[in-house]
Parts: sequence; C-alpha cells; structure tokens
Amino acid sequence: MAAVGALNMYFTESRWQYYLVVAPLLGLGIALQSIIPGNYLVSVWFKQRRSLAIGIFMASGGIARAVVVPCFAFVIETTGNWRLIWLMMALSSLLCAVVSGWLVRERPEDLGQQVDGGVSAEQPSTGRRRLLPTPAAGRVYRTEEEWTLRPALLTTALWMVIFCSAISAAGNSLVNSQGLFHLQDVGIDRITAASVIGLVGILSTSGRLISGLLGDYIDPRRLLGVGLGLIGLGIVILNLNSSIWGAYLFGCCFGLGNGLALVTTPAILANLFGSRGYASLAATRGVFSTLLSASVPLLAAWSFDLHHNYALAFWSYAAINLLGIGLILAVRPPRLSRQSDQAGGEIEASTS
Repeated sequence: MAAVGALNMYFTESRWQYYLVVAPLLGLGIALQSIIPGNYLVSVWFKQRRSLAIGIFMASGGIARAVVVPCFAFVIETTGNWRLIWLMMALSSLLCAVVSGWLVRERPEDLGQQVDGGVSAEQPSTGRRRLLPTPAAGRVYRTEEEWTLRPALLTTALWMVIFCSAISAAGNSLVNSQGLFHLQDVGIDRITAASVIGLVGILSTSGRLISGLLGDYIDPRRLLGVGLGLIGLGIVILNLNSSIWGAYLFGCCFGLGNGLALVTTPAILANLFGSRGYASLAATRGVFSTLLSASVPLLAAWSFDLHHNYALAFWSYAAINLLGIGLILAVRPPRLSRQSDQAGGEIEASTS
C-alpha cells in the first residue's frame, strides 16, 4: 500500500488525487509497516531480551532518518526533481514488502524455534558464550499471563501507562511544532535553533539504544520515569534559559528523555500484558497519544496568541509531566485471574 501510494504521489497532478488516493494509501501503508506491527513482532520473538530488541528496532528508525534525509536533499538539489524521492520510496517499499514476506515469520514456533532463541529440553546446549549476561530473574517484571484487550481495559495499570505514553508523545509534538519558533523568539539565530532541534533527534536515537540496553536489567517503568523527568527538565530549561548553551542543554535532556520514553512504553505494555493482545493494546495507546499530540500544538499556539510567549504552555506541560512521573512509578502489575473473577462476578450479578 505504501509503495502504491508513493507511486501515485510521483504522478499526482491535482489536490483531489492527493487527498482521495495518495494520503489514504500512504497513511495506512506506513501504519501497517511501522511501529505497532514491528513492536508486536519483537514482543513475540523476545522476552528476556525484549527491551534490547525494541531499543534496536526503534533506534533503526532514527539512524535511517539521519542517513536518508540528507540523501533525499542531495537528490533534490542535484536533479531539481522532488518527484524522484517518491519513486525511490515506492521502489524501496516494494523491496521491503518482498523481503519481509519472504523472511519474516510471526512467531518463532513457525520456524521450529523458541522465544529468545532458546533450545528445547530435548536439544543439548551448544555451550556458546553469551555476548551479554542473562538478566536476573525477578529484577524486571514479565508476566506469564497472556492478556486480551477487554480484560486489560478494566485495569488501572493500562490507563496509567497510556496516560504517561501520551504525555511523552505530546512533549515531542510540542517541541517539534513550537520549539524552533520559541528559540528564535528568545534571540537564538535560525541555524543554531535548527541544530538544537536536530540534536534532539540524534540524542533521541541514543536514548533508544541506552533504554534498550538497560531495560532488561532495570524495570522499564523506572526508566520511563527517568525519561519523563528528563523531558520535563528539558522543557523547564527551554522556558527559563535564552542562552545558546542553555538551548543545547535542553536538547540533550529532552532528546535522551524522548528516546527512553519511546522504547520503555512498548516494553512496559508487553511486560505487563504479554504479547497476545499487544497489537490491540498498542493501537489503543496510539489513539490517545495521537489525539493528545495533535491537540497540544494547537493549545500552545493559542496560548502564544494570548500571551505572546510560550511560558504558560511550557509550565503547564511540565506540571502534567510531573504527574506522569508519579503515576508510572506507582503502576503495579495486574493479575489476569483477578480480572477474570471480577468479570465473572459482574456477569453473575447481571444474570441473577
């Protein structure tokens, strides 16, 4: 779908063609090939190394962006034809579709393998040395139960995680939409301001890798609390400081925090609720995160129009961010049997 949408963009000559054909195909195609299905596959294939695998997967997008965007800019600058970019995207999407259909399997059992590449009891160990030590049991909670969407929606833990995830996504939306303007408003030149926003992206990729490395040894709920703390600290620095060094300090704090949040949220969902219902839970989380991410820039712009600065928007976000830190640290693993008993009691009560 993404390949067909990108190819249509290459030939698009009118606005109606873009809105009726290109946008739906591209939007749906990208959604079907990106974060939710990718993280679902990772959660199914990995358990002990789940955070590391998610970190590598999420960091690959940041690395690809750092490589592909300059290449696209070079092609446009050299040829003067922006449509070639869409042709390249169509061909690359088609190639990825063929390769993934050939190589990717939904579950390790489809290839006679086990989660984390483990061997069965009948198979002797190869004795190969591990590159990383095995995570200590009990240090990071990983449920043995497989949740589905309906019982998970009845838990407080899910909504607390969704709220914290939406906060981190809203912060990213706030900085991407208003950060550059704010930095220029406080006297930082456009090139420097753009480099600060670029630094956010670079350190976000680093934060994803760091979170992946640590998330199998430190519970991702704690790492998300640290990530939200760094995001909030970055916003406070952005609001109070008008110097160049303060701007770069904001970029470091916010970028690392954003990277931590991007990896820990899917890891928390998989650790608390298992892999069976992960796609539905991630989609539910995505709906609320998208709605909040779309609303925050509008509210920030409205606040700027009223007060001629972003102080109210930044302080409000920092306060909500602080609430998120407390909530994620208070999340406790739910128990499926308890939810089943509760649901059964409700059914009995309704039939009696």
